[in-house]
Amino acid sequence: MKFWNSIVGKIWSTTILLLIGVLVICGFLVAVIYEKNNLNEIENEMKDTSNKIIKVMQEDDAVIKSGSQASKSLDMLDDSVGVIIAQDGTSVFTKESKDSISKSSIDRLTQNKKLNEALESSPDLLMKYDFEENPENMSIELYAKTFQLDNGETGVVYLYKSFHEILNVTKKATRTLILAGIGAILITSLLSFIFSSRMAFPLREMKKIAVAVSRGNFDNRVPSYTHDEIGDLGLAFNDMAKQLKYNMSALRQEKEQLSNILVGMADGVIKFNIDKTIILSNPPAEEFLHSWFFSQENEEKVLVPEKLNQMLDEILSKRTETVGEISFGDQTFVAIMTLLYSGDNVRSIVTVIRDMTEEKRLEKNKKVILSAISPMS
Repeated sequence: MKFWNSIVGKIWSTTILLLIGVLVICGFLVAVIYEKNNLNEIENEMKDTSNKIIKVMQEDDAVIKSGSQASKSLDMLDDSVGVIIAQDGTSVFTKESKDSISKSSIDRLTQNKKLNEALESSPDLLMKYDFEENPENMSIELYAKTFQLDNGETGVVYLYKSFHEILNVTKKATRTLILAGIGAILITSLLSFIFSSRMAFPLREMKKIAVAVSRGNFDNRVPSYTHDEIGDLGLAFNDMAKQLKYNMSALRQEKEQLSNILVGMADGVIKFNIDKTIILSNPPAEEFLHSWFFSQENEEKVLVPEKLNQMLDEILSKRTETVGEISFGDQTFVAIMTLLYSGDNVRSIVTVIRDMTEEKRLEKNKKVILSAISPMS
């Protein structure tokens, strides 16, 4: 039997398919939720960093510019985050992230009219921005916040983080989920195979016992391994085997009794199938067939007399008991045919053959004697 057609293969494949379906759905939901939480965490981190930079400038009451003492403190920031401080549309401080940005790209950011108009209506802004003309080159998560110092100076702090960094974190999380899913599938495959094999073991044993019972060995019994439905099935199978043994023994005894009766009968009994083949015959019937086969009338050496064949055709067509006389040589027989049914269908034909040779001889002698006495009277 092929593995996929066995109960072990079906249970194993069903379990694995269900697990894969659950893992795909849960993995997708976890990835979406993780990505969303990751973006929220980055947003909060950029807001917090921006507030800290503005707080440093407010404490010093001076804008951080390239080469200033305060700019050195910004070098300690994570290199995945870039910082741009601009005044009047011109950048006065730039700390690049891992991705290099051209001066023209920075100027294009600080002089972006739509962005500056949005900052006039809102003190801070979070958006997706593209430094290059081609949006596919370098997309970033941009956070911009305006500030004003006590000395009247104003400006904008820009913080940005490349989406490549964000995606790398998401990819790492996705890779971890995939590896965990593969590990779960492998472990579940092993456990599923072990448990399904253990579950199928009593069934395999039951199959062996069933084959033995089908060959007539009714003494085999299925061991009780479990107390579940499979165990109950084994007990039911054992009861069936026990009942079959009893029924077969009863049938055997009945067959022996019938065989003894047939052997002891003086009349011949022949059981025909509906295709006129002989199924059963007792010794007197075999003697009748033997006498017919070697008689002078049986020139074609057929097993059944023609008269008997005609009676078989008649009873099969009329479906009623048929009686006829068969004579060959100096012997005379009377045949009585009866149909045996299986429901509404004819199963077989039973023929009782009685040797009437002696009765015919006595009757003939009686007629001779009577004819001899009649002239004398």
